[in-house]
Amino acid sequence: MRALPSLESRFPSLHRRIRRHRRLIAAILGGVGVLLALGSLRAPPPIAIAPPDQGISRSLQAGEVAVPVELTSPAFASALRAGDLVDLISTNSDGVTSTLATSARILTVPTNTGLSSSAVLVVAVREEIGTTLASGSAQNSGVAVIIRKGHERGK
Repeated sequence: MRALPSLESRFPSLHRRIRRHRRLIAAILGGVGVLLALGSLRAPPPIAIAPPDQGISRSLQAGEVAVPVELTSPAFASALRAGDLVDLISTNSDGVTSTLATSARILTVPTNTGLSSSAVLVVAVREEIGTTLASGSAQNSGVAVIIRKGHERGK
């Protein structure tokens, strides 16, 4: 088997230029590395949720309120669609699980969770559940969503 020729023997002028300017090349590559590292530390883009004047308030039925809910599993948000009916479950710091709402209708889902560690849904619930849901979401670390058969997209 024949050994491959070294880069130095194949491209002698390129090898000499690289050796001659190695400090400049190292500085440029170091700067690019710093820029890439700083770029990765930026905050993720905000989650796009339609403002109320673009349809959330028009999507509410009589006696309903819209409530934002932070999910415990942001990856699950991509499986949800506006119009899905879901049950919202929460667990407090003591490990006690409670049902915050049943048959909550999803109004909006995040369009891009990216590398974000949270996702926020906006759901429509009856007014009397809205206050409980809002206070429950604030006290807990997040809400789990359960989709039951027959609840998808208003079936």
